[in-house]
Amino acid sequence: MRVLRQIHARLLTQSMPIASFSFGLCKIIGFCALSPHGDIDYARRLFSQIRSPNIFCWNSMIRGYSQSQTPSKEPVILFRKMVKRGYPNPSAYTMAFVLKACSIVSAMEEGQQVHASVLKSGFGSSPFVETALVNFYAKCEDIVLARKVFDEITDKNLVAWSTMISGYPKIGLVNEALSLFRDMQKAGVVPDEVTMVSVISAFAASGALDTERAKEVFDAMPVKDTKAWSSMIVGLAIHGLAEDALEEFSRMEKAKVEPNHVTFIGVLSACAHSGLVSEGRRYWSSMLEFGMIPSMELYGCMVDLLCRASLDEDAYTFVQTMPIPPNPIIWRTVLVGCKRNKILDIGEIVAQRVLELEPHNAENYILLSNLYASHSEWEMMSQVRKEMKDGHQGSAWVQLH
Repeated sequence: MRVLRQIHARLLTQSMPIASFSFGLCKIIGFCALSPHGDIDYARRLFSQIRSPNIFCWNSMIRGYSQSQTPSKEPVILFRKMVKRGYPNPSAYTMAFVLKACSIVSAMEEGQQVHASVLKSGFGSSPFVETALVNFYAKCEDIVLARKVFDEITDKNLVAWSTMISGYPKIGLVNEALSLFRDMQKAGVVPDEVTMVSVISAFAASGALDTERAKEVFDAMPVKDTKAWSSMIVGLAIHGLAEDALEEFSRMEKAKVEPNHVTFIGVLSACAHSGLVSEGRRYWSSMLEFGMIPSMELYGCMVDLLCRASLDEDAYTFVQTMPIPPNPIIWRTVLVGCKRNKILDIGEIVAQRVLELEPHNAENYILLSNLYASHSEWEMMSQVRKEMKDGHQGSAWVQLH
């Protein structure tokens, strides 16, 4: 940000046409609003200095606020100001960004107003807007409207399918999720990790997998591609049939079918649920030998494996050596392990990390307070619960540590 402020200062001291100045300012606003190293408040101050912001500036601000660690209705307020001014006209991206913001704060009324604007503006057929609408209604748990929008999409892409499938299990409609997943397969759309995680959750909740029947169908397939093998391995893994899942993976290797990220999610999950730590570590090494770059989900599986085996110190060391920044789920997995095994020193460090990333998640405070309670640290426990109750987002606790 220091360098960016210097660039801004240079813009102010240079004599240049208004159009060139505004263009340069918009680029700075885009970085400040959207970069993890930016500053949304600074972006807002610059934005207010432009007499007639272009669509790039408006979209950057709207999207920037929707990505903020402190979700609010500010994107909707900006959108309304933009429409009221009458220039520039919103783009399909504008609509998609505002709808995403509404989904984050469950702003049902405002989102429906944006939907009305979408219909008036003719952006209803944009893939970005269609998917954003499905996501908005699904996140607001109006699954009927989400499905209505989904069914009206002529050319359904992977994101649309995944969004709709993931919406059903959140309100307990697991059979609908599985049915839609089968429709997706019939349509020839190849699922990604996000879709598979949703389907795995639905299978786990419904107990819908008849393993013997599944094996019969699978064995009868004349050609088994990576997707087929992965689906079988994942299905077995989530039902606790670790040996069967690993046996299928061994068969897959012998068939010389190349595994993918989903395959290893199933393999590592099987190891995690059965306490097969050595095997899990061996498969992790095997995955790296394949030249596969682990995704965040795969790192999460490995951390889960170690924590389930009460190897919390190993899990913490593993997370520290990750080449990508761990997400809140991974840190919380380690925190859960520390709480379960009453490991206070590591638990405090991990809690600080997760609270920095997710200051509004009450679950993080509860885990930490329970960890303090397990060590009879009643004063610290009370302080954490007070932070949660007062809505200070952990700021005071983090500062003390």
